[in-house]
Amino acid sequence: MKKPWRHYPWYSDAHTAEHSGYRTIAPEEVERAVLLIGDTGAPETDQPDIVLQMMAEHLNQLKERITAVLLGDVVYPNGLPQETSFLRKKAEKRLQVQIDVVKDHPGAVYVLPGNHDWNMGRKNGFEYAQRLEKYLQGHSGRPDIYQPPHNCPDPVEIPVTNDLTMIILNSQWWAQPGPKPVGEKDGCQSRSGKDAIAKLKEILNRTEGQYRLIATHHPLFTNGQHGGRFPFKRHIFPLTDAHKRLYIPLPLIGSLYPYYRKYIGAREDMIDKTYKRFREQLLRLFSAHRKLLYAAGHDHSLQYFRKNNHHYIVSGSGSRTSYVEGGHGAHFTHAERGFFKLSQLKNGEFWLEAWEPAKDEQSAYGRLMFQTRNTAEPDDKARTLDEMG
Repeated sequence: MKKPWRHYPWYSDAHTAEHSGYRTIAPEEVERAVLLIGDTGAPETDQPDIVLQMMAEHLNQLKERITAVLLGDVVYPNGLPQETSFLRKKAEKRLQVQIDVVKDHPGAVYVLPGNHDWNMGRKNGFEYAQRLEKYLQGHSGRPDIYQPPHNCPDPVEIPVTNDLTMIILNSQWWAQPGPKPVGEKDGCQSRSGKDAIAKLKEILNRTEGQYRLIATHHPLFTNGQHGGRFPFKRHIFPLTDAHKRLYIPLPLIGSLYPYYRKYIGAREDMIDKTYKRFREQLLRLFSAHRKLLYAAGHDHSLQYFRKNNHHYIVSGSGSRTSYVEGGHGAHFTHAERGFFKLSQLKNGEFWLEAWEPAKDEQSAYGRLMFQTRNTAEPDDKARTLDEMG
């Protein structure tokens, strides 16, 4: 049964007023593109996965001119376990169907880790992330597929074109308790999170004037559950999360969990003090720059925000969907599987698009659900962090 909050995409009035129709971008117009897809860790394994098929179509159309970036959480539920674990075979199967999509792609492919890949942020998560890095390198035939190398906090600068630079951040490093790599002994340049932020600042300063795509796992803006948003049904019928037919009304007890996630938060939630500090550091740094697109996964939906003339997306519905609200500063949200794609055209324009599987299943390429031309004109006035939300 289709969940009611998945029926329709949500668009802001401002976006609707600016876009009376979508522009068709021909493949020959594209100089380079970057496909951004997150949370692919639970794909179909016994039959073709519709989103991975759609991803393959987009990659095949542009070939070496498109880079694929998997934004973390590539193995559900808890990363890649030891070979002796009874969960290992299922985890490998889920990884293999993803590897099959990108293994022979002539363009670049990058995978970065999310909280599930670090064993849901448990203290032994670094061991899981190390196993995942070695597994992907060995089975994909791509030594540089896993970024950042060694699971370091170092930002990784990847030139895409003369006008576009991608910067990969390991946001889970900041959220991770327990052992994690740092300094030369672990193959890292940064000795602390402070060093990594300083390195990011240096990259942004040096590439000023270019369009910067920052790819990571944790979003800075989200209308999903990691941002404390839950459907009303969750407050009244909380047991439907365990089984869709458990409509037992628990109106007060049912509100405890959503309110906890909104006002106190688990480690993976935006309200968590470590996550909040990481978010504020980045927003403060970004406020001094232009031409930024921040791409993340984490929440299982497609979302687009424009804040202080920077672009923020959540592309976390590669294999799952979860509740997402409209409003709260968003221009587009939809709880549907799919991904975003950033294209730099040969005329210098940058276009951002959200793609979902076609409802009639006639087009393997999918259907275009959202499109905006990414510009970087200055706002009428700068916004403070509080005003940005």
